Amino acid sequence: MEMVVFLLIIVGVLAFIGNALGEGEKYREVTKSNHEKIMSGEGLPFVPTSYIKNTFSDITLYIDKNTQKLAFVNLERYGISIYRFDEIIDCAILEDGATIVTAIALMSPTKPISLSLSVRIITSNIDHPLYEIPLITSSTKRDSVPYKQKVKFAQEVYATIISIINSKKSE
Repeated sequence: MEMVVFLLIIVGVLAFIGNALGEGEKYREVTKSNHEKIMSGEGLPFVPTSYIKNTFSDITLYIDKNTQKLAFVNLERYGISIYRFDEIIDCAILEDGATIVTAIALMSPTKPISLSLSVRIITSNIDHPLYEIPLITSSTKRDSVPYKQKVKFAQEVYATIISIINSKKSE
C-alpha cells in the first residue's frame, strides 16, 4: 500500500512538472511571436527602431525614433500603451516606495532586502497619465543576481526616458 501511495505521489509530481514546463514553452512562444509582430510594425502606428527587453517582467519598451513614439508592451497579453515623446513628463525609479534619484543610491543600499522596485513614467496624456513597470513585488535580496539584473533594466529604461525628455527640452 505504501508503495502505491509513493508511486501516485511521484506520478503527480511529474505531471505537475510537465505541465509547468509546457506552460513555460507556451509563454516563450507567445512572447516571441508578439515581439516579432511589434518589430515588424504589424497593426501599429510605428515600427520600432530599438527596444529594451526585460526577462523579469512581461513589459518591453519599444522606441521608434522616426515617429518619435514609444510603446510599453506586455508581450504575454499583447497589451500596448503608446506615447509620443512630447507626452513624457517625468520618470523615476522607486524602491520600497521611495524615489531613487541616482544610480549610485540604487547600488548603495542601506538594507539587505528590497520589497519593491518599479519604474514610474508620468505623461501629459490625460487618459493614461501614469505608467508603472513593476520589477520587484516581493522580498528580494539586494546582493542577488535577479535584483542586480532588475536594477540594470530599471536604469536602462530610466536613462532612455530621461534622454527623450531632455531631447525635447533642447528643441
